[in-house]
Amino acid sequence: LTSASCVHTEFTYEDYYLSKTVTVKVKVNNFHPTLESIYSVYVGVVSNPNWGVDLPHVELANIEKIIIHEGWNQTTNENNIAIIKLLEPLELNRYVQIACLPNVTSTEIPGRDENFAYIAGLGNSAESYIEEKLNNKEINLYNGSMCDFSDVKTKDWERNFCAGEYNTYGNETSEWDYGGAVYSRYDVNGKKKYVATGLLSYDTWCETLHSPAVYVRISYYLDWILKNSKY
Repeated sequence: LTSASCVHTEFTYEDYYLSKTVTVKVKVNNFHPTLESIYSVYVGVVSNPNWGVDLPHVELANIEKIIIHEGWNQTTNENNIAIIKLLEPLELNRYVQIACLPNVTSTEIPGRDENFAYIAGLGNSAESYIEEKLNNKEINLYNGSMCDFSDVKTKDWERNFCAGEYNTYGNETSEWDYGGAVYSRYDVNGKKKYVATGLLSYDTWCETLHSPAVYVRISYYLDWILKNSKY
C-alpha cells in the first residue's frame, strides 16, 4: 500500500526556493512502455540511500501493476491511496516483514478513544531535515478539527485521520515519508501486533504552527484493498 500521490503520472508542487509552482509529468516511452516499468520498489531500506551507505540486505522488486484509487483527487487529496502489486514474492527477513491490516471495514480505526500510534520513516527531527537512518516514533492522535489548517485539502475525517505533533512548527514527517504507514497496537489472536491503520497523505510547511499530519484511514478502504490486491 502507498499513497496515490506517490505514483500518479503528473504532480504539482510549490518550489519555495524558486518561488514558483512546478509541474512534473511522468511519461511512458520506448524504454519505459508502461507506468509500472517506470517505477521500482526497494524493500529493506533502513538507511537514507543519499548517504551512500552500503545496504546489502535491500531487495529490488519489479512491479506487475499499479492500481490508483479511481476517486483520487490531486487537488483535495481525497482517496489518496494506491496498491502496488509485485511481479514476484518478497523474501521475508529481519528487514522485510508483512504488516497486518485492520480486520473490518470501519471509520473508527484507529478509534476515538485511542491517544497515540506509531510511525517509521526518514522524517525530520530537531537535528536534521532528513535522517540518516530509519526511525520510529510514537505520535499523538487528534480530532479531525485539529488538522483544519488547509482551505483546499480534504476534511473527510471518516476516510482520513489526524496525527502527529500539535504544539510544534510542522511535524516530524517529511516528503520522504509520504505513503508510509502509521501503526496501532491491537490484540490479534491473543497477541499484541502492530496493525497498519493509516498512510501519510499530506502535511504542512515547517513554518506552520499547530500542524499535525493527515493520514488515509486504511480501514475505510479495506473492501477496495481486498478486491484489488488479489492475484
